[in-house]
Amino acid sequence: MAEVPAQHADDPDRRYPDIMSQRLRNDILTLASVGASASQPSEVAVSLLQAMQESMSLRMGAIYTYDEPGSRLSLLSSVGMDASVIERFKTIEVNEGEPALVAHAVMRRQAVTSHDVEVDSRREELLRDAGLRQPMVNIALPLQAGGRIVGTLSFVLEREHPITGEERAIFTALGAIVAQAIDNAMMLQDRERRTAALEAARDIAVLASITDTWSDFAAASLQLLCLGFDVDTAVMYLIDDGGNELLPAAVCGFPADRLVGMPRLTIDEDHDAARAYRSGRPVMVEADQADVTDGTTRATMDSIEAVSGRRPVSSLVLPLDGFRQSEGSLGLFWSAERGYASPGIETFKTLAREITTGLENIRLAEKEYIAQQQMCENERRFGALINASSDVLYTMSPDWREMRRLTSEGFLASTDRNPRWLHDYIHGDDHEYVFTAINEAIRTKGIFELEHRVVRADGSMGWTHSRAVPLLDENGEIVEWFGSADDITERKAAERRLSEAMENARVTAHRQSLLKEVAEIGAATYRIVDTAAKVVDALLAGLGARAVAIWKVDRTAGELVPLATTGIDPGYVAQTYGPVSLDSDTAVARVARTAEASYLTDSESVFLPLVSHDEVAWVLSLVWVEPRSSPPDELEFLGSTASSVALGLQNASLFEAETEARREANRELETVFSLLTTAEALREWVSLDDVLAALTESLLSVIDHTRVTVLLWDAVSAEATLVSSAGVDAFPAGRRLTMDELSVRGRELIEQHKSIVVDYDALEREERGFAVHSGSHIALLVPLVHSGEIVGAIGIDDPGERREFTDREVRIAEGVASQAAVAIESARLYEVEHGIAKTLQETLVVLPSRVEGIMFSSAYESATVDKARVGGDFVDVFEVGDNVVGIALGDVSGKGIDAAVTTALIRTTLRVHALDGMSPSVACAKTNEMMRRFTELESYVTLWFGLLNTHTGQLRYVCAGHPPGFVVSADGIIDELESRDPIMGAFDAATFHEWHTVMLKGDRLLLYSDGAIEAKAESGEFLGMEGWLEAVVTCHREPTEDLAGCLMAGVVEYAQVLRDDVAILVVQAPHVDVPRDAENSPRYGV
Repeated sequence: MAEVPAQHADDPDRRYPDIMSQRLRNDILTLASVGASASQPSEVAVSLLQAMQESMSLRMGAIYTYDEPGSRLSLLSSVGMDASVIERFKTIEVNEGEPALVAHAVMRRQAVTSHDVEVDSRREELLRDAGLRQPMVNIALPLQAGGRIVGTLSFVLEREHPITGEERAIFTALGAIVAQAIDNAMMLQDRERRTAALEAARDIAVLASITDTWSDFAAASLQLLCLGFDVDTAVMYLIDDGGNELLPAAVCGFPADRLVGMPRLTIDEDHDAARAYRSGRPVMVEADQADVTDGTTRATMDSIEAVSGRRPVSSLVLPLDGFRQSEGSLGLFWSAERGYASPGIETFKTLAREITTGLENIRLAEKEYIAQQQMCENERRFGALINASSDVLYTMSPDWREMRRLTSEGFLASTDRNPRWLHDYIHGDDHEYVFTAINEAIRTKGIFELEHRVVRADGSMGWTHSRAVPLLDENGEIVEWFGSADDITERKAAERRLSEAMENARVTAHRQSLLKEVAEIGAATYRIVDTAAKVVDALLAGLGARAVAIWKVDRTAGELVPLATTGIDPGYVAQTYGPVSLDSDTAVARVARTAEASYLTDSESVFLPLVSHDEVAWVLSLVWVEPRSSPPDELEFLGSTASSVALGLQNASLFEAETEARREANRELETVFSLLTTAEALREWVSLDDVLAALTESLLSVIDHTRVTVLLWDAVSAEATLVSSAGVDAFPAGRRLTMDELSVRGRELIEQHKSIVVDYDALEREERGFAVHSGSHIALLVPLVHSGEIVGAIGIDDPGERREFTDREVRIAEGVASQAAVAIESARLYEVEHGIAKTLQETLVVLPSRVEGIMFSSAYESATVDKARVGGDFVDVFEVGDNVVGIALGDVSGKGIDAAVTTALIRTTLRVHALDGMSPSVACAKTNEMMRRFTELESYVTLWFGLLNTHTGQLRYVCAGHPPGFVVSADGIIDELESRDPIMGAFDAATFHEWHTVMLKGDRLLLYSDGAIEAKAESGEFLGMEGWLEAVVTCHREPTEDLAGCLMAGVVEYAQVLRDDVAILVVQAPHVDVPRDAENSPRYGV
């Protein structure tokens, strides 16, 4: 029997039940285009589900994200699910044993419905809990973006029949759009996480600048990690002065006083903190590995549980590696299943580097402070010592030419009368400096006081603080100088060390600032050219270089080319250094090949490899003003700088690749929707003229060209007919072209069945064929091929213009052509079938104008939604003989020519058996046997067949699976006739009951097909048996010849659009004169 389609069939814009309305397409396309600017993936998912719920009348829908390494789906957002259901299905494992549809969608990488897999008891329970009623269909779609699955889309539609292949294709396109929107939001979220990490790194740098002690800084940094990144427990271990033990220095997640109870760790101990310190690499434990890790990790987890009271399920231990040495390690522990994966391990590595830098700077500042305090204390003691005694006492002649005496306790060599004292005691480089001070003291007769270098008693160089006063006679003339000197060698050494430490601190701070600036450029700039330009400018200013350049390694071309330069004319760089062959012996080429930095000894140039994905992608070159030899710490700093630059360039490259991928995905989506739009336009029409008009109009709307022409090919006559043309300077239809009149490239298309872009301007005039007068300069010719045979061709061009065709336009045209060829052949077949159907319809439902002994009327309406195909309903009234009339009304399964042939065969067989004198039951049994032998297995028929004696009113009948007949009396009494036999054609050797009744005077027999009671109003309600009986009551006063028409008018008025054929037959025997018996009261009455 014909299936009743779903709602909205009367609306040409909503031909498919509950799916993909135009409004939904617009909503989804809008969300897909702004996915990259959405705030969170969950917000995008909510918007998508709400749009689908409004447009598709969903009762339930959900979007999951997919964790491929963990093979797990996690609920992102849902509609129509209460809290308990959400909790029960918030995560789903993806494996062969999981019955959930979303798991099957991921494993199969295609759309899956509840009709494709075995019944899932959990899904049935979910639907019951949600208050959904059967029947329904559950659909799950994999969300794929960039060749990977990012999640799934699942929803429930309340409907009885499975989804069609066309609906499945539309759902797949919907999944592609949803996947792109979710993927855009997830990429934006990832960028926001990186921004959050950068902000946290800045906060740590601020802490380092405002904190006085390293212990306060360590505690504050850990609190920042715990609060900002949901870390449950954090412990910082710092290496002791001896470099042998790791000491617990700061914690968060439990009271700090428990630090006292935490053991020290030797650097060789079985503990993840020691392991990270030794290896210089992070040690990671994910949540699902916590119970299967080695003994070292278990020992780590045990120690954290002992002090915090919570056992971690995942951890991340990072080394705190500084520029000079490793400061220790940082352990981060989580007690819930979130771990380090959300912010990302690179985020925590960045924060660990910032913490290490802060610790180094604060520790260095503390050492400087201690050194200054010690120096002050030394000066205080030195002053006290000067007041008490001196290391050296000496006397000098008035003009200082002779040292008269020097007494020392081991600092300087004692002497008497030494005119060579200057050479014996004073460092040669200080002679002039010392004599200048002496002459000034002699001139002013003042105190001589000076710090200078001296040769100590053991021959080594030292420092002294010398002070001498003049002894004057009564005339005020100098007679002698008396002085003392103290050994300040250690003080001078301490001052030198302090100065070096302060300089090292300044250099370190400057380097950290430069690294931070480079990192911020890489995080904030998204075009690789802009990133490179800003980086070289920053390095030029920060390193004091003469020139900085970044070279791009082009392995395809086998050369290096300057990507960005500064400090030197770019033209000079290109002329002098690039492009450079990768095989050359230049320093930049060697670095690109070997991935090893080149520090040219006593040269002004340094070349550093910038590695991306395990190969050198760029080379950084630095040129200084003068040759220099870099100390080891500077070389290490330059290596760190190169790593930071490479990371920034890699991020910019990834961003450009992601941007281009999104553009390509959007272009592909436009192509898909263009093909879907054209396919719908072609499927809407069944006549050849309508198909051709839809084809040309659709191509003009989806391809940016101005004329479309369609030719159909006749292989028998070897001629092409121009059947349709639209656009600028369209051709008139009807022209026939021989092979010789086609262009040479057109003939190639007919022979080879391949698309061709024809450049008519490049052809000789005689090779252009009828295109000579078309005004075409360049055209795309696409073959129309059906079942391997060419049926025609599509020509697309621009009269008077020369416009090229893109690959996308060729793909769209070929996709449209493949659908158009099928539509054209279907239209041709339709015209043939429609003629046959029209003839058969007239023979199956038209009755003779008169049958002896009865009055009758009939009405027939074919289904409104499929008038092109003949239905299986039939009626028959015929004379059998001896005042007996045969009456039949049946409904054969299916539609089309096959159904019509089966209908005619059944109708003829019943007549033959009835005319042979068989009873209704025997005639039906014989007809059933014929159907089982000579018709398709899936063919069956519901049938009401009876024999009526027009004089006695005796009626014998069989009702085989058909709606029950009624006897309607003259005063409106309705009597339902018995019926309970199976349908015909379904079972071998079937037998049928033969029922008997008597039609009284004025009674009329009413028969009908199921299309009458299954007529569906616009509200969605069926007419049903109750509505049918009300129509009978309304029309029963009509005469017999008008009763069938009255009933049909009522059905059509109720349904407006008929979804199945409707046949009605009314029969009356006017000569019957059997009085109505009170005991035979009808079952229904008015």
